[in-house]
Amino acid sequence: MGEYRRVWHPDQKNDRALFAAAAAHYITMRREQVCLKHQIKSRFRRWGVIDVSGETVYSTQGVYLDQLTDGCIHTQIVTLFTLLDDTVDAQADAKRELLRLGRDYEEITEFQKMPGIGPIPAHLFSSIVQTTHRFATIQKLWRWSGLGITNRSSNGKPLRVPGKAHAAG
Repeated sequence: MGEYRRVWHPDQKNDRALFAAAAAHYITMRREQVCLKHQIKSRFRRWGVIDVSGETVYSTQGVYLDQLTDGCIHTQIVTLFTLLDDTVDAQADAKRELLRLGRDYEEITEFQKMPGIGPIPAHLFSSIVQTTHRFATIQKLWRWSGLGITNRSSNGKPLRVPGKAHAAG
């Protein structure tokens, strides 16, 4: 139709944009940890250490490294441990920065009043939304954040009851 839809963009180098960048960095460091943990377990399993579980699998102090017979593989996994430790430290730094930058935003305190919402989810939600003024109505914010009621159907038949949580099973 040749019409453009209005899209919200934050101002460059404002406090909110820096807050959002800190949140994105925190999320990236968290994802990197998950990837490294998957790689470590995969590497162990590839070389015959099948039953890897618990947190000790991510430590040089665990019994799993002793089960490896090849020094080359041992060194590779120790290198992954080093990367994981660095990522854990980077995530801790990112968390401190996120909490520091978010301390001036009053909506974070309000978000934390909701059951099950702690400081990190409240800071992340606030950083992603940035400002509620970008939404014409509160319902649009709910829909954008995935909290709105939806009707889902397939071939004209409802997939679930509207407004109810989907039960796995």
